Amino acid sequence: MLKKNFSIIIALVIFILSLTIPIVMAENETTEEPDSQKSDVYLSGDDITVDYNIDGNLFVVANSVTINSKICGDVFIFAKSTTLGDQSFISGNLFTYSDNIDIKGTMYDLYAISKNVNISGTIYRDIKVSTDTLNISGVVERNAFVKCSNISFANQTSTSENDTSSEEQQDSSFVTTNGKISGNLNYISKSELNIPEGFVGSNVTYKPDNSSNNQFANKITSLCCFIFIVVIVWLLCSWIAPKFINNSHTYLTKKTFSVIFSGLLTPCILIFISMVLIMSKLTVIVSLILFALLFILLGISVSCFVIAINSFVCTKLKINNKFLKFGLLIGYSCLLWLLSLIPYVDSMITFISTIIGIGLVVYPIITKNKIIYSENQQEEN
Repeated sequence: MLKKNFSIIIALVIFILSLTIPIVMAENETTEEPDSQKSDVYLSGDDITVDYNIDGNLFVVANSVTINSKICGDVFIFAKSTTLGDQSFISGNLFTYSDNIDIKGTMYDLYAISKNVNISGTIYRDIKVSTDTLNISGVVERNAFVKCSNISFANQTSTSENDTSSEEQQDSSFVTTNGKISGNLNYISKSELNIPEGFVGSNVTYKPDNSSNNQFANKITSLCCFIFIVVIVWLLCSWIAPKFINNSHTYLTKKTFSVIFSGLLTPCILIFISMVLIMSKLTVIVSLILFALLFILLGISVSCFVIAINSFVCTKLKINNKFLKFGLLIGYSCLLWLLSLIPYVDSMITFISTIIGIGLVVYPIITKNKIIYSENQQEEN
């Protein structure tokens, strides 16, 4: 449940970026750019091609990204496909989330989450990659930290750990003399891959991927963590803001539209103000505080939604026993968590509960200020 909150904030960030940063609607972003850009560059669009030098950091959100120039800084890419051509050179780190990554140029460090990663260029330092398949026909000068199902090298001379099992053949390692990891190879996989000598300069360390085996235990742990957070938020509200627990169901039932509108608008405003402050270089501290506030709201939003549902039911059934209220709170927490496991419905449930939860926190603050303002006006009159 908590992990899905981060996907919501990523979606909101991308939405705000699409409104605030330069948007490229053409198929290729190439025309009328200077030979060198001496500042951070922000790009968004469908197909982005960067063929001019940038003396700063590069931020890109697009469908496909192609870089054929020198970037004197770090590169951040969120795209379906990322290609670094033969002429590309990144004098910093590449951080990318892409389905397919093709690296033909040169860079210092690579941090990637992808389905397929192809390295035919040169990585001066380390790679830290989570992918299904890693293809290396270039050189990694230092260490490789990889989570994968398969590692392959150029010209694929196949070596299988057990020729009689087709499943083990899929997890086999392919190597030739064209690919090289000069330092250590540390990899996590469901089964151990056969890495012949001579293609890794130092040590090869294997760690089994037991995520699927511990799936049930992980779900139980997730449920316990979710209940724990709901209970902590409920206790804090009982101590700091007891009126919120008593009145939350009223806002939920009688001010539904206002609560939803507040929940939708608040993250957009916080992200927009933070991005404006960062890009205008006014103050980074305030923007970080706003982002921290947004993360706090996202962290407690679902708990506030559960508290409001529990308050509504207890009010309708006229339940005043605190222990019974506490038991129902845990019960509704388990119910919402179970609903979040349903495929295709989980994202919708998480989104709705998060938005309503944020609105339940923000809307009472706004209306309270309005009430105080109106009372002051009446006293002056």
